[in-house]
Amino acid sequence: MSLAPWEGSVRLVRRRQAVVGGFLVVFALLVLRAIEIQVVRGPELAQKVARQTVRDIEVPGERGRIFDRNGRLLAMSISVPSLYAFPDAVIDPAGTAATVGKILGIAPRKLAKRLAQGGNFVWLARQINPKQQAAIERLNLPGLKFIEEPKRFYPMGVGFGQILGFVGIDGKGLEGIEYQFDALLQGRPGKYRIRRDNKGRPLDEIEVIEPSLPGQDLVLNLDARVQQIALDALVRGVRRWKAKGGTAVAVEVETGKVVAMVSLPLFNPNNFADSRPSDWRNRAVMDAVEPGSTFKIVTLAAAIERGGVTPKDLWFAEQGRYRVADRFIHDVHGEGWLTTTQVLVSSSNIGAVKIQQKMGVEPFLQTVLDFGFGSKTGIDLPAESSGSVFTAPTPVQAATMAFGQGISVTALQMAMTAAAIGDGGLLNTPRVVAGGGTPRPRRVLEEGTAQTLKSMMEQVVMEGTGKNAILPGYRVAGKTGTAQKVDATGGYSYEHWLSAFVGLIPVKKPQYAIVVHIDEPTGRAFGGTVAAPVFREIAARTIQVLGIPPDDPAAQEPLLPLSEPEVAQVDLSGGMPDLTGLDLRSVLELLDGSGIEIDPKGVGLVVAQSPKAGQPFPAPGGSIALTLASASITTSGGEPQQRKQP
Repeated sequence: MSLAPWEGSVRLVRRRQAVVGGFLVVFALLVLRAIEIQVVRGPELAQKVARQTVRDIEVPGERGRIFDRNGRLLAMSISVPSLYAFPDAVIDPAGTAATVGKILGIAPRKLAKRLAQGGNFVWLARQINPKQQAAIERLNLPGLKFIEEPKRFYPMGVGFGQILGFVGIDGKGLEGIEYQFDALLQGRPGKYRIRRDNKGRPLDEIEVIEPSLPGQDLVLNLDARVQQIALDALVRGVRRWKAKGGTAVAVEVETGKVVAMVSLPLFNPNNFADSRPSDWRNRAVMDAVEPGSTFKIVTLAAAIERGGVTPKDLWFAEQGRYRVADRFIHDVHGEGWLTTTQVLVSSSNIGAVKIQQKMGVEPFLQTVLDFGFGSKTGIDLPAESSGSVFTAPTPVQAATMAFGQGISVTALQMAMTAAAIGDGGLLNTPRVVAGGGTPRPRRVLEEGTAQTLKSMMEQVVMEGTGKNAILPGYRVAGKTGTAQKVDATGGYSYEHWLSAFVGLIPVKKPQYAIVVHIDEPTGRAFGGTVAAPVFREIAARTIQVLGIPPDDPAAQEPLLPLSEPEVAQVDLSGGMPDLTGLDLRSVLELLDGSGIEIDPKGVGLVVAQSPKAGQPFPAPGGSIALTLASASITTSGGEPQQRKQP
C-alpha cells in the first residue's frame, strides 16, 4: 500500500531529527568528556604528563673549604660529572648496560637493574671522571645525560685522612672534621629540573628551581708543615720497628691548639672506600690504651702537690721485686735506694708504687681526675674516648695505676697533661678549629709543682731512659713508657707492647707538647728506644720550621732540608682534568710540577677551560687557558648556566 505524501515527509523529518539528536548526544558526551578532562581531571593528568617529561633532582651544595692555620688548602670541592638516564628512552638497555658498565667498571647487571626500573629518571653513576664521561659521550647513546655536581677533594691526601675525615656521595660528612662540622660546611643543596621533549628525548637545558648555596669555610689550628713532619717521622719509626701502627700529637702548650695529629695505618680520604673502616679511626682521640711509665709524671705530680713528697726524698726499690697484697711488682733493673727524681729518671715501678702508698689513694686519685683522666677532653672532634679510671681502687689497683697499668688514656689526654705541666699547671681544652669560644684553662697544679716536675722530666732526657730524645742546642723534658698490651685471654701479653714518649720543648718556656705512640713494635722494644727517636725528629724539625731559637746555639746540629707537605695530584693519565669549580690557587697547587703555564682571565672559580676536560694534556711548556667567574652548573652538550642568586 502506498503512503500518502504527507506521511513520507513526516518519516523524513523524523529520520533527520534522529540523526541530529544522535549528533547532539555525541557532541554533549564529547563536551562532558572535555569538561572532565580539562576541569575535573585536569590537574591530575597534567601531573601525570609532567611526571613523564619532567624530573626534579637535588644536587648537594658546594661544601666550604678547609684551610690550615697558614692558609694552605686541606679540603675543597671540585665539579665532576654524574651520569643519569631516562630508562624508557633507552633503546637497548642490555647493550647500554654492558657498554657503559665496561667504561665505568660497574657490573652490567647492576646497571641493567637500574634501567629496568622504568620511569623518567635514574642515577647510573655519581661523580665519575672526565675520561669516562668523554668515552660515554662518544657513543651517543639515547636516554643518557650528564650533570655536574660537587665532589670533595683533599689535596694533602693521606696526611690528614683521620683528622679531616671524608664526605659521602650525598655530600654529607661521615668522619672527622667533615662530620663534626657538617652543618656549617655543607651549605644548602640546589634543586634542578630536567625535561624531555614530546618524543621522550632528554633536553640539555636544566632549569634552576632553587640555587645551591656554598657552605662556610673552616680554618684549623693545624699546621700542614708540622703535620707532614710528624707523618714522615712516624712512618719511619713504624717501618723501622715493623710495628702495627702509631700515633703522634703536637699541641701548643699555652693554648691547647692542636698543630699536628697523625694516626697510622694511613688511608686516602680521596678514595676512602678502598680502605678498611678501622683505618679511618683517629687513634689519637678514639683509642684508649694503657700509658705505661709515661703516667708516672701524674703520680709524681700528685705526690709533690698533695703528698708532701720532695724530689730528694729516698725510696728503697727492693732490688727489683716488691710485693703488694697478692701481687709482685717488678723493675727491669734491680735498684736500691733512689731519690724521687731518680725514680722518674730510671723509671722504677717499685719506686712509683711506694710513692703512691705514702700519699694514699685519695690524693692520688684526685690528681688523676683533676687532669681529666676518665673524662673527655672536650676536643672538637667526634667519637672521643674518655679512657677509664678506677674510681674506688683497691690497694693493688692503686699501685698498678701508679706506673700506668690498669688505667687507659688517649694520646691526646697525655699530650694535654704534658702541656699543663709546661704551662705552669694550667690545663687547656684542646682545639682543632680556629676561632670560636674556648673554655678558660683550669689550674690542676701549683706553678711551683709544675716547675719541679718539668725539671725532673728534663733529667729523664739528660740522664735516664729518655736520652734518645736529646736535641743538641735545646733543653728537652720528657718521659718514656713501655706498656704491656692485654691479649685475647684478658691477661698481659709478653709479645705485644706499646712504646711511648711524651715531651716538652723547649724546657725554659715550653711551646709544644708532643706525644708519640708506636703500637706493637717487633720484640720488646722500650719507649726510650722506639718512641723517643721519633719525638726527637718531630721536635727538631718543628723547631726548625717555626724558627724557635736554640738554648745553646753552639751545640745546635744542622738538620737535613725539610720536605714540603705532599699534595695529592690530579690523575693526568686520562688527559686534561676537569678544573671547573676550582679557584686559581687550587689549580696552581694541583698542577704544580707539571711544567704547564696557567693563563687565567677573570676572578672567582673556573667556569671554562682550554683544553677541555678529557682532551690531551699539554706538553711541558704549554699553557692552559682558564675563565674564572662565579660558580655554574653545566650539562653535557650545553653551555654553562649562571647560578641565580636568591
